[in-house]
Amino acid sequence: EYMIRLRDGNGRIFQGSEKKLIAYGKLDSSSIGYEIIPADKWTQPGHSRYESSVIYLDGSTDLYVRPYHQNLYNDFLFRKTIRNDATGNGNIEAWVQLQQIADANIVIAGYPEGRRIIGEAPYIVEQSLEKVLGYRILPFTSQYSATGRSPSLFACHIPIESSANRLVFSLDGGDGSTIVDGAREIRVIRKRSLPIPLVFVPLLFLIAGILMPLLRLPLLKMVKNRNSSIKEPIE
Repeated sequence: EYMIRLRDGNGRIFQGSEKKLIAYGKLDSSSIGYEIIPADKWTQPGHSRYESSVIYLDGSTDLYVRPYHQNLYNDFLFRKTIRNDATGNGNIEAWVQLQQIADANIVIAGYPEGRRIIGEAPYIVEQSLEKVLGYRILPFTSQYSATGRSPSLFACHIPIESSANRLVFSLDGGDGSTIVDGAREIRVIRKRSLPIPLVFVPLLFLIAGILMPLLRLPLLKMVKNRNSSIKEPIE
């Protein structure tokens, strides 16, 4: 911690110029984070900060990932660096995204044919006519550059195929090795169809709900007739 004061040419301190300066360092560095971009929701990307984090999908869309460097800071101190009137929690740590790793390659394991190495490539985003406010991420080809358009993003494309339920991808170190803290796991939770007998269970409840009011009136009439036929005992 430092105290800063403004002094004029005669050595006099300007009143009210005293400020406190707090210098702090990063708690951890050289870690790898990922920006996770679903193909159908590219405007709502997520982040994977930790190697232990698992990415869950329903298998309906592919993923585009962008690796980046990140540092770990005290949450309160870092927020104060951005805005002096900001609030934060001094008891927790926060990963802060730095620059994207350019020309990254990722190694993906879990496909039936074995590992795949996927390189970073340019892509362009177009609005999809199949969904309202939906989008499609397409490879950026020369036909787009000929019209003066630029890539919407540079990312690594991870296909989510029907045969793959668990994938593990890691960042390629460039010499055949993988960066340890750059590994992430993807688990695909697919919808399962109900067995045929279970499909008819809701139908049975529906039929019972329709028949119960119809059967109730004859039963009530039968009970009423029975009670009226019973004579009171003679004293």
